Amino acid sequence: MTRAVTTLALLCACAGPSLAHAQIVRNASAPTQAAYTVMAATDFESGTIAPFINPYAGVLPGAIDVVPDPTKSGHGKVLRIHYWNEPGKGWYDNNDAIGLDPSKASYHLGLGGEVLFTGDFYLEKSASNSDINAHGLRKLNYWCSSGAGHMCYVLATQPSPGFGDQQLMSSISVTGPSNTPCDCPYYGDATVSTNTWHTLSIRIRFNTSLMSKDGILEVRLDGKTVTSRTDVQWVDPRWTNAFDISDWRIGEQLNSTAKVDEYRYWDNIRFLVKR
Repeated sequence: MTRAVTTLALLCACAGPSLAHAQIVRNASAPTQAAYTVMAATDFESGTIAPFINPYAGVLPGAIDVVPDPTKSGHGKVLRIHYWNEPGKGWYDNNDAIGLDPSKASYHLGLGGEVLFTGDFYLEKSASNSDINAHGLRKLNYWCSSGAGHMCYVLATQPSPGFGDQQLMSSISVTGPSNTPCDCPYYGDATVSTNTWHTLSIRIRFNTSLMSKDGILEVRLDGKTVTSRTDVQWVDPRWTNAFDISDWRIGEQLNSTAKVDEYRYWDNIRFLVKR
């Protein structure tokens, strides 16, 4: 259900995030959605996750469903994802997400392609163990390439002393012969409150060639620009095959060594593209 709310950003798994703290950039204007075509979108009012799929349905059945907004915030029906972890009994790296079917050519994007993602999300403060609120890593997306080596982009929230309850952090991991270091900044001014709806906007334009350094990344949280860059290296210049990204997952992992039993909610998910 469409609703004016707040805005967020990204994270990815890599060898180890940089300790540098990136400050919020406030001079970037929001992208115009009319310039894009819709790749996939849903407000979940149908009661299903279509056109998205559950890539973990055979591993964690029942972890994903569509329910009336339990937060009573006017969102109608919303996506509900259940994250559960109990040391010695469950998952340490709890994978739950929705995604797009990578076998469909319409969900693939190559060099020079551009994607604009928007969505509303709600992080539930875990009631089962306070440790997750102090040490847990909640991944919000997981977007990865195939074909030419491997590129993965992830946005997550993770507490950091002095930087708020849930601090945004980002990861761009490029695997290839160049051994590109992980591009993993913390966004020290961008914090996400639990038990509150937020709106996330992520705009990416992939490099126009394997040799160019003209990749774009813009992240907006609750209407404020978190980062705006035009120098992102989404590719390895020494890859020998075509760049292709088709893995677009939303929700993704919860990482914690603590006992956890919590839900995460999503609404108004849209993937817009330029090819």
